[in-house]
Formats: sequence, structure tokens, C-alpha cells
Amino acid sequence: AGALVVLTTTVAVGLDNERLPNGTRCKVVGFVQIPESLYNPRCSGFDGSVISLVERQFLQQHKGMLPRIVPLESAAEDAAHTLYPTTFRDGGRSVVQLPARLGWAITAHRAQGLSLDAAVVHLRGLFSTGQAYVALSRCRRAADLWIAGGLPNRSRDGSVPAFAPDPKVAAFHSSVGGA
Repeated sequence: AGALVVLTTTVAVGLDNERLPNGTRCKVVGFVQIPESLYNPRCSGFDGSVISLVERQFLQQHKGMLPRIVPLESAAEDAAHTLYPTTFRDGGRSVVQLPARLGWAITAHRAQGLSLDAAVVHLRGLFSTGQAYVALSRCRRAADLWIAGGLPNRSRDGSVPAFAPDPKVAAFHSSVGGA
């Protein structure tokens, strides 16, 4: 428990099927044991109509344990939800997995629109205009921002291409009387 995760697809949780959208950051606060009669055909009282075969196999492989998560935006510890496996299909093949991945690091694109209490930012490998701005502007306070791995390279004229605005954005800004 305690791991930070990011949802990889929108999931419905709770009795009211509240939707947690793809990209929601969550914290694992514990685990829940699913009753064996729901996934093990050797168990008395087994009902094969409740859970699909591939999901039963997933639960058997993990001994019926599923994580309980709380969205980071939720302050209430009682807002914990069980994260159930999801079947992803591609053509005739399918894979069952939890719709989450470890969220200790996220891309600048994924961080867009977030406000973070603290961040370590790697600026190497940026490939699009505006990414440096997005990465550097996510932290609420500059004192809580750490730039790791050095700054992006400067061009011969001294400019830093990673910090350059998108030409279309700069043109629009100029057209509306921007500086």
C-alpha cells in the first residue's frame, strides 16, 4: 500500500458507477480479498456467470487480491474504491490487467493542467514546442521545483529551442497586441 498509480483507462467505481477518467492519479491504500467462490470453480457455491473466464483466471493468478485506490484529488480516506481488472481486446486477442500503472513519474504531456506540490523535471528529450513550459509551470512554488539532468542545449545564437514558443502561438499573440 502507498504506491502512486495513474489510471490507464476510464473506470466506473462505487455503487453509483462514478467515473474516474483516464489519467487520474491515485494512491493505493490497501487491498481487498475477493470471495473465492466468485473465481474458483473448485469452490462450493461457485457461480461462473458473475465473472468472465479470463477475469477469473486473473483473480486466480493473484489469489483474489485487488487494490483499493483513492484519487489524489479526493481528501476523504473513505473514498477508496476497489480497482477491478479490465479486459483489453485487440482483434481476436485479449489481455486482462489492472487499468493502472505506477505513477511516480509522468510525462510533461500527462502533467498538463495539473498543479503539483513538488516536482523533479527532466528537460532532456523534449520534442515539441511548449513542453518545457508545461513541465516547468506545474509546480505551485519555484522553491519546490528541481531541474535534474541539466538544461536543454542552446543553439549557436544563444536561444534554447526547447523554450521557444510555437510559431503559430507567437503569431496569434502578436496579432492580438501581445508584447
